[in-house]
This record gives sequence, C-alpha cells and structure tokens, in this order.
Amino acid sequence: MQAQVLVVGSGPTGLVSALTLLKNGVSIRIVEKEAAHHVSSRGSGVHPRIQEIEHFLGTLSEVKALSTPSPIRRIYNSENPYQLLRSVPMAEKIEASPAFPINEPFAISQYLHEEVLRAHVAALGAQIELSTELCDIEQDDNGVIVKLLKNIDGKQEEETATFSYVVGADGGRSTVRRLIGLKFLGETYEKDQLLNSDIDLKGLEGSEQGMHIFGNHKDVVVNIRTTIVPGRYQMLIVGPNYREIASECEAADLDKLQAIVTRISGRSDLQLTKIHFKTNWRLNVRMVDHFQKGRVFVTGDAAHVHSPMGGQGMNSGIQDSFNLAWKLALVVSGNASPALLASYEEERHPVISDMLLETTRLHRRVFVDKEDQSTAQGMQDTIDLLGKAAAPILKAVITDELGASHKEDPFFRGRKLFQLEVNYRWSSIVLDERFDQGVAAAEKDAYGKTGSILQAGDRAPDAPGLVILSQTTEAEKIGKVHGKQGESVRLFDIFDLTVHTILVFSSDAGRHGELLRTPQKLPACLVRTLLIYPVTVSLPHDEDSMLNTDLILEDKEGHAFHGYGVDDTVYAVIVRPDGMIGAFAKGPGGVDKYFSKIVGAR
Repeated sequence: MQAQVLVVGSGPTGLVSALTLLKNGVSIRIVEKEAAHHVSSRGSGVHPRIQEIEHFLGTLSEVKALSTPSPIRRIYNSENPYQLLRSVPMAEKIEASPAFPINEPFAISQYLHEEVLRAHVAALGAQIELSTELCDIEQDDNGVIVKLLKNIDGKQEEETATFSYVVGADGGRSTVRRLIGLKFLGETYEKDQLLNSDIDLKGLEGSEQGMHIFGNHKDVVVNIRTTIVPGRYQMLIVGPNYREIASECEAADLDKLQAIVTRISGRSDLQLTKIHFKTNWRLNVRMVDHFQKGRVFVTGDAAHVHSPMGGQGMNSGIQDSFNLAWKLALVVSGNASPALLASYEEERHPVISDMLLETTRLHRRVFVDKEDQSTAQGMQDTIDLLGKAAAPILKAVITDELGASHKEDPFFRGRKLFQLEVNYRWSSIVLDERFDQGVAAAEKDAYGKTGSILQAGDRAPDAPGLVILSQTTEAEKIGKVHGKQGESVRLFDIFDLTVHTILVFSSDAGRHGELLRTPQKLPACLVRTLLIYPVTVSLPHDEDSMLNTDLILEDKEGHAFHGYGVDDTVYAVIVRPDGMIGAFAKGPGGVDKYFSKIVGAR
C-alpha cells in the first residue's frame, strides 16, 4: 500500500511528525539522506511544554531516563581557573502546580532523544530509510509526485512515488524548501560564530553535574557540559572574540583543539581524549515566506533558523510538527476539509516571529558589542527582509533599549522560554464565546504572559484529583479505559492526540442532558466527551443524564473548575488533539460552530 504522507528528515522534528501521524492511523514513509544516524548532542534542552507533548506521545518517561537536570552553570575565576567563583542556575525553577505540573527543563543529548523517538516510530511499523535523498517534487490537486535517490551498497537507485502530502523536516539546508521555491528570508552573520563539539575529556571526574565555564566572558570562554555518559561532554567555545580563532578551531585536530582549550581555560588538567563531533556554527536569522505550498509543508529548521541562545530551536520545531500532524491526519482520513491545513501557517508564523525576537535579544548580549553599529545595521537589514511579522525585533535588538539589558544573564532561561504560554488566540479555527476575538487577532502575543485569563487558543491546563464515577462500555471496548470507578485520574492522562476532548463542566445535574446530544452529530472517532461535576453537586442516577458521555468525573479537589475558570455560563471547553484549547462554548451552538471550523465542507 502506498503511504499517504512522506516525511523528509529524521531529526526530532521529523520524528515527532512521523510518530503523531502514525498514532493517528496515517501511513507514512520517513526518509533521511544521511547514511547513518548522527551521534552528537546538538540541541539538548527540552523545555516544559515539550515535555508535556512527549507525555502525550508516550515517550516522556524514556526520554527523561536518559536526561540530566537543567544545568547549573559553574563559573570559574579567569585569573585563577581552579577557583569556582559562583554557581548559577541556567533555568528558572517555577513552582509546580496542578495546572502546570512540569516546572523545569532537562537536558538530553539529541542522539539519545532521537533513539527513543525512532524506537516508538518503529513500534508502529515505520523505519527510517537512510541514504535516501529527495531529488524532485511535482504536485497537483490529487497529490505529490516525488523522485527519491537511494544509495544502496554503492549503487544508486531512483524511485518515483506519489503521496497525498509531504512534510519537509530536513533542516536549515532543506531540499524540500528549495524544490518548492520558498524564500528563506534573512541573513547570515559571519562575525557571530561558535564551536560546538562532543568530546571525551579527563579532569572533571567527580565534579558536579552542569556546565563548567572557563575563560574571560568578555573575550572567549570554554563551556563544558556534563552528559549522562561518564567522561563524555558537550563543549562550546564561544564569546565576543571567538571569530578571531574560529578558523583555527574549525581546522583543529585533537592535539590542536587541546592546545586551544588549555590556552583559553588556563587548566592543564583538562585533557581531551577523543572528538566525537565538531562543527563551527555561524549565525543565521531566517524564516520562510510561507510554511506551506500546496500539499507540501516545512517544519523546524527547514522553516526557521536562529541563534541557539534560549534553546528554542528543537522545541519550536517539535511544536510545529505537533500543530500540523493532527490536522493532516483529519484531512487524510477524510474527516476534515483541506482548508484546515492553512491554519498551520496562520498559527505558527506569529509564534516563530516572537521566537526570533527572543533568541536574537539573547544572542546580542553574548556576541555583539553595543558599540558595533555594523552588526546592528546588518540585523536591521534582516528585519527589513523578514517584513512586518518580525518587526518587533527591530525595536528590541537595534535600539538602545537593549543596551540596558546587557547586564542580564543571556544564558538564563526564564519561564517565557518554557513555551507554556505559547498560544493561538488569534487563529481563525479557535472560538471563545466569552470574548471579542477581534481583540486577540489585533493584539497578537504569541509567547503570552503568565497569569493572564485562560482563553481559546491557549495551552489546556492539567487537573489532577478527578474521581471516576463511570465510563462507557464503548470506552472499554476500544481500550480507552483510564481507571476503575472510584479511582483518581488527571486530565493530562485523558487528553489524546487522536481526538478532540470535550470537557462539559456542569454545576447543575439537571441542565446538561440536551447539551450532551451535540457531540452525537460528530463522527465518534473525532471526539471524546467528559462530564465533570464539582464535589458540591448531588449526582443524578438516571441514565438520560449520562447520555453520550464517555467518562463522568467528580472534581474532588476542585482543580479542573479552578484551572479552567469556568462558571455557569460555560457549557464546554474543547481541547484539541495537540493539547491546545479549541473553544470555550456557552451552548450547543458554540460546539457546532467550532467543529464546523475544523471539519468544514468535506
């Protein structure tokens, strides 16, 4: 059987695309032009929102088992490099709460992260096709015809295949992006470079986990991060003057790199024994003009590249994939109109624009002297190219406003970078009957603010302490049982990336019978309905009140009603397959209106 979707690229972004599609019953192929999977750390930080997504994917426990805690930055005296000056947390540790149970990032070498994701993809019957390169794309109203070049045992074989859709997750030098003619707007900054490497090293045995930083931060520093593998480290050489030694570092073998590390760190006891991976990174600030062209999409680095400061790259790419995949699944299965797919760009473009703002602000504090007007002008030229969507960067990065921020720690990752407040409030496919959504559209704040009123388009909060009163026999048949009667569950264990979850909050046991009939009009494969009572309500015993409900819960601890801020005027909160709130609906008409946006004219 011909696969329905081709995923190009097998990094975290491509693997999450593949895994989400597979879990939704979509047949896929995933191809990778490299002959072997890489074995480097690369993007290692996994922020709280991505951990939540991995929970929904079923991969979090395995990924976390291979991780280390959010690093502590251990900064050594540049005059006496054996003296530890101070230890500084790299990330804000927010207070965990019922709504936000995951409160800090962790670090995992990217090759280990990918191993977990690949295993889950393989368990669903798909294998990464290595040494397989995309050569050509043609598309029409019926599908996408691609040419693939396979290198097998030194021989090349060409294959022509047809797919319903193609997802390009093939990195910053994306072939998919080039073949469909997307513009990659922005600029490369040759002055802003760093060395990224994975090494084996002696001299830090017995040292605490974290990042060990040696050298003069006004010149060049060596940043050595411990990993879960004893004796193996991720090492960065970075600083305002790194460009003066960039070519030397790029060409260095083990002995020459050892000499450079000794010179910068002042530590003769730090002995490199092996280089696993080494690359000289140059800053690119770029974004595609469109995230979609016909039946072909780009995600992750294929759509946007930027500074690694803030650790947003892999995290943003995974969010791209998770946003797109459930929509593709609905369209491929015939349960939604292809018009739904336009919401991918509509929702993710403003988020990525804000992400460029945040990462570029942090980048300038590390790399750019505020007196360096040539670099500032170059960044202004980039903003002009990127257009209105990225215009906020102009104010924050070019103006004197940023000068006041140079004293802030550019390596510190506050809650804003955790992506917990990333939202799509302006999206044409979300509905909030409590507010004027024209305001949200006009005042886009894609990274959001802590503590603002929960709205449609926001992340759906968790809520523990929900006691199961009953669940349908149909739920038991399809294996969607979440516990036995009387047991306690939480919403994050109920949300499902294959369905919309309708949360019906009822403070009056006699009012919801008519309202619960609304989901009956929808295909059963699209929705799951939960009826949630507060602990103060006397529960009905008649079967009619339970009609069309998959799960009936008592909010024993009050976290659900409090977390969602619902009252008597709200009938239902609809949570999308990607864990975002699709709608706050006051009545059956609101539920119908929301699903008409999703399903459309099929």
